[in-house]
Amino acid sequence: MQDRIVDRLDFDLNDVHANGFGKRVPEVVYGPHWHAWELNRQVISGKDEHWRLPLAQAYSESRKFDASLRWYCAERNITLGAHGIEIPPPEKLL
Repeated sequence: MQDRIVDRLDFDLNDVHANGFGKRVPEVVYGPHWHAWELNRQVISGKDEHWRLPLAQAYSESRKFDASLRWYCAERNITLGAHGIEIPPPEKLL
């Protein structure tokens, strides 16, 4: 499992994410943010917590979804090419 990385890019221009006080990242992150595996691998302690990824860092590479997706894929060496991925409307995410 060491060759796998689990992380998440949250793309919401109005989002607010609380990391908590005393962490190695800002207490609060506003707007799009990245829950990088490198930030979270030390705080994940049990099998039920492995998808939570509680720590996030600000993401400011792009303000458009497609560009953000392409940046993320490039960061993780994922070949994306042409795609039909669209950000779902908020009512579909509930």
